[in-house]
Amino acid sequence: HSELANEGIGNVKFRLMGFYNGGVEGKYPKKLKLTKEVGGKKGFNRLLSYAEENAASGVEIILGVDMMYNYVYWGMGGISKKKTTVRSMDNRYASKQMYDTVYQGFFSYFSLCVSADQLTGLFNKFNKKLSKFDITAISLDYMAEDLSSNFADDNTFDRETAKGYLASTLKEISSKYSTILSTGGNVYALKYVDYLLNAPVDSSRYFCASRTVPF
Repeated sequence: HSELANEGIGNVKFRLMGFYNGGVEGKYPKKLKLTKEVGGKKGFNRLLSYAEENAASGVEIILGVDMMYNYVYWGMGGISKKKTTVRSMDNRYASKQMYDTVYQGFFSYFSLCVSADQLTGLFNKFNKKLSKFDITAISLDYMAEDLSSNFADDNTFDRETAKGYLASTLKEISSKYSTILSTGGNVYALKYVDYLLNAPVDSSRYFCASRTVPF
């Protein structure tokens, strides 16, 4: 930070990913176990204190938390697969699909979609652990980007209903944190987030369009 300040660069927002439960693709955030890379509780508190001491110059630590997907390679992380995840139309558990440009196809990497109606409750449970630290900024990865319907027999809802659940979750979280970052840029999320990453600058091209207006 001091080197950046000497070059006249301020307003530094540092997005800290993978600080809990085994790293970036660690266990789902129900419990909170800090990784050794952040120095445990003492090192983590020192980092937060440093950001607070330099807040006047624009330094802010934004903690990255992924509530939308559960990387089941490491197990369910203490939550129920049946109750908290999404089912597809053929009754299989739905997972995040990533496009591989080499193979020109979509692949799943053990990341099950968490049902939108469960997000508020799951976050509040995790936040009880997180609130023990002096944290004012949080990054909610994919929450302003992805919408998933659910075709579970006992919990069926469409994407429009999922949008309402996500907006409700963002509203709840915005009442607890002064700074919120997310990825994407769906309209329902804009009034709750302060910063966006990977905001689209082009149309989806799913429909015929003569012009694209970048923002």
